[in-house]
Amino acid sequence: MSIWQRVRAALAPRPPNLDGRVRLSFDAAEAVAAPDLAAALLESPELASFVRAAGVARVTATTTVAVERVKLVAQASVLGAGRDEARCGDLLYALIRLDATVAASLAKQGVTRAKLTTFLAHGVVAHAEL
Repeated sequence: MSIWQRVRAALAPRPPNLDGRVRLSFDAAEAVAAPDLAAALLESPELASFVRAAGVARVTATTTVAVERVKLVAQASVLGAGRDEARCGDLLYALIRLDATVAASLAKQGVTRAKLTTFLAHGVVAHAEL
């Protein structure tokens, strides 16, 4: 097998893990076990730089949706991305999407799904203006 065949095989897209076994990262598992999911996610080490960059204070809104539903939506987005591990960012995205109270509380502080997605994909809260 030539080097180019090996490179092409290595770069070929892998099929997503569709067997439904999405594991939680260590920080995400700790956040799910916490009494207040929103606060635990924002205080997690995985999202520490996002919280600092966005200037988020502690969220006072309590989650009204079931944790299992948040995990299910996060699992769907993780599977769609071709990964098999849900992280705190995935859970926070699902929580903002499902819970209007948390979404409104974070929107007052300037955190939206778009900013969270930009951070998760590119590592920045906002792109520089051209």
